[in-house]
Amino acid sequence: MKYAHFWRRIIAAFIDLSIMIGFTYGIGLITFNSFVIEVFVNNIVYIINLLYFIILPASSKRGTLGKVIMGIQITNISGENFLCEISC
Repeated sequence: MKYAHFWRRIIAAFIDLSIMIGFTYGIGLITFNSFVIEVFVNNIVYIINLLYFIILPASSKRGTLGKVIMGIQITNISGENFLCEISC
């Protein structure tokens, strides 16, 4: 098993952060003037952000989009797929 270098991990985290900020900003533009809708949508965005970092590492891609782009896979110590039950 080969571990990813520090800078590859930082770039992957930056990509993931950029995706989440872009998504959140886009949703914010849609709900710009309505406080009630904005509170509801903010809760939905929060849940989507949580699921992004829980479900994607347990998927067949073995990582978030940033990690997939950088060629990093998340596995357990045996090199097997990471389980969602463990990541939760």
